[in-house]
Amino acid sequence: MFKPYFPLNFLFVLQFFSLEGHTLYSLEEKVGQLMMVSFQGEKGEGEVQKVVEECFIGGVIYYNFANGRLDKDSVSVLSRKIQSYKGIPRWIAVDQEGGRVQRCAIGFTKIPPASTWSVLSNKALTHLGKNIALELKEVGIGMNFSPVIDLENKECKVLFQRTICRDPVEIVRVATALLRGFEKGGILGVLKHFPGHGAVDLDSHYEIPVIDKPFERLMEEDLAPFFSMSKKGDAIMTAHILVPDFDSEKIVSLSKKWHTYIRGKMGFKGLIVTDSLTMQAVTKSGLSIERATLDALKAGSDILLFGGHILLGSKLTTLGLNKIRSIHRYVCQEALKDPELRDKIEEAFERNLFYKRKWGVCPPLLKPPRS
Repeated sequence: MFKPYFPLNFLFVLQFFSLEGHTLYSLEEKVGQLMMVSFQGEKGEGEVQKVVEECFIGGVIYYNFANGRLDKDSVSVLSRKIQSYKGIPRWIAVDQEGGRVQRCAIGFTKIPPASTWSVLSNKALTHLGKNIALELKEVGIGMNFSPVIDLENKECKVLFQRTICRDPVEIVRVATALLRGFEKGGILGVLKHFPGHGAVDLDSHYEIPVIDKPFERLMEEDLAPFFSMSKKGDAIMTAHILVPDFDSEKIVSLSKKWHTYIRGKMGFKGLIVTDSLTMQAVTKSGLSIERATLDALKAGSDILLFGGHILLGSKLTTLGLNKIRSIHRYVCQEALKDPELRDKIEEAFERNLFYKRKWGVCPPLLKPPRS
């Protein structure tokens, strides 16, 4: 039985249950549902509420530098505020990997780094995953950007202690057990970062990493965990990495060829989430963030992430909310001129609603997403 964490707006529930297809939703609503944003502030008030409601934003992600301590009480209050906004209930996401990447720490169980997980049994890993999920669920978070299933690479500083090991088989064992725990606790886990930072040394926050491996070797090594887990997870995050031996023009997150591979060869039917489109691997590709967003949509992404920090002068901040408005407006305008883009938006919208229903963010409906 559906049990929402937060009280749902009565008019929304009435509209949702009366929906046959998605004709009641406007193009602006459908585009907004594909966007996940970060924002400054600990209370979810003011400008962020205006933007979320005006642009029909489908998800938010929390960060310590933007949203404060993220202790249990403050996160719970913030999540309730976010879900009180008008419109379709939102994904609320966080990076709760463990070790040095644990956004919610105060009042939450300390999670050991992924580099130590191989010593744990499947039972212990599932218990760990369930505990992480229950704590997040308690404060209104429904999506965890974890586990990292990139191969270990000690030369890649951004991956330090965040990866399990270099053995694809062991990575799958550990990640499968952890994901099972997330599911038991009612949280959607996101497999990341496809096709794997384990083959590169550069950090995509600042540069465009390039994988020089032949594609056959990439399949045997870095891609292997994603292939093995493509039927076990409901969400995959794509990385801003260039793989010349497969697509020499587009980074993975913006590549239609790679998205076709994920859906076709891998048979993945879940949500495809971009890594943050504010990262410099995207900006250094010569595209505006509006154009990169459009390319990600055309490629086949379901959730467009605008998270993490950007440097404004000497200050770390999130992408400006006025910029979010601009991106939303740009995509809507382009979609009015492009039937194929509108179809992509419709598919991604349907898929988001399907998984929001599956994971208890929205009331259930019987209509499945288009495959």
